Amino acid sequence: MWDLTVPGHNDHDFYVLAERSSSQRTHYVVAGDTPVLVHNQTACGLGGFKNSITPDEINSINQGFGGSTLLNGSPENMLANAERYDGFFNKAAVVVRDIAGSHMYDNGNKRTAQAVVEALMQRNGVLNGPTSQELRGVIDQVATGQLTSIDDIAAALRGYP
Repeated sequence: MWDLTVPGHNDHDFYVLAERSSSQRTHYVVAGDTPVLVHNQTACGLGGFKNSITPDEINSINQGFGGSTLLNGSPENMLANAERYDGFFNKAAVVVRDIAGSHMYDNGNKRTAQAVVEALMQRNGVLNGPTSQELRGVIDQVATGQLTSIDDIAAALRGYP
């Protein structure tokens, strides 16, 4: 619980309570003795995927491709960005954009993006997605700046460029 000072109120009768389960993060403001729900979202770090991948797994995949240093962003931020979108391919588009498009690591970005998307497809039972070759083509377009918007990347991943 955090004490929350509200401008003009020095009595500190307002508190923020954070509760977290394995799949939900809930925030309440308590005014006096009354808790009021102010925020409810999927737990941070899952990317909103039913069966996700962890930041440590992503870093390990990248290290397997010769990467050693984060340059732009992080797996945690990428997964938080993916949570903001609905649908598997929109979320996968964020993964591709944030890893390959922003060159997250010093090496192996395209291979990492491909391995992460393929792992997510497998874990989530996505059978109607791109072939490995088609996925690599989309990733190459993102890495070279030919595809930049989430909508366009997601459409290409679905097979509708």
